[in-house]
Amino acid sequence: MAEVAGPFRGEGGTVGWVHGRPIEGARLDDYLHQLASSVLGARLGLEATDGGGSVRALAMRRWAAKALLVDALMEEEARRLEIAASASFADWLQALERKGELVVAAPTEEEARACYRANPARFVSPEARRVRHLLAREEATARSLAAEVAGGRSLEGLAASCSADAGSRSRCGDLGWVERGQLAGPLEAAIFSAPLGRLVGPLRSGFGWHLLRVEGSRRGGVRPFAQCREELLAGLSGLRRREALLDWLVGRLASCVRVPNGDDHPLLPGLPGTAHRH
Repeated sequence: MAEVAGPFRGEGGTVGWVHGRPIEGARLDDYLHQLASSVLGARLGLEATDGGGSVRALAMRRWAAKALLVDALMEEEARRLEIAASASFADWLQALERKGELVVAAPTEEEARACYRANPARFVSPEARRVRHLLAREEATARSLAAEVAGGRSLEGLAASCSADAGSRSRCGDLGWVERGQLAGPLEAAIFSAPLGRLVGPLRSGFGWHLLRVEGSRRGGVRPFAQCREELLAGLSGLRRREALLDWLVGRLASCVRVPNGDDHPLLPGLPGTAHRH
């Protein structure tokens, strides 16, 4: 039968050492007390006085010890790299690359093409129409405005001054590209059947009465590799750099963090594992 290890402390109640500096058990106690008083602690059902030797209490101490040791390591590394401990992901990458501790090869054209071939659904572009519209609350108002457009007034000008749609009013009624499936019912049907450049409406929706004009059309289909190339290269580069940063962190944990009694996590040396014996 398995026997769960103790509360994870070394000599003098030390939880672990980061760059040779001890992280004392009192700091772990404070952390757990603060956690028990937090919203997360309430959701986990923690008790501030739960310092016993139950399996649950020991598991929480071991989890908290991991968090403390990682935090302490990141604080030390931030000082060494001369960046803020709260630096962004991009700041950490730049600092490590500047120090020569992280060298990430750029993805190749062939890797981008392989990703493109492996993920065809990701590069499907739906049919879309570029739409400008004006929204009126009443049908009579919409018909009056349609007559003004027929008489020579611009839809752009009327949308900027009269549209009930505040979101597009500042853009003279421009809705941008509307993809098939974004809207529903007669409004979408009208948009995708209207001739380019012709005023359509009034059309009723749950928002009111619309006058609209289709100003551009884009066929659906799979985007060619040439259109996706930069997006793919940027995505692969970002993924590769994130993986490299995680590998760097795992390496720093193994080389700079020590836990008592050699009780390391089997996959993350430097962090506590779950010691047991049969």
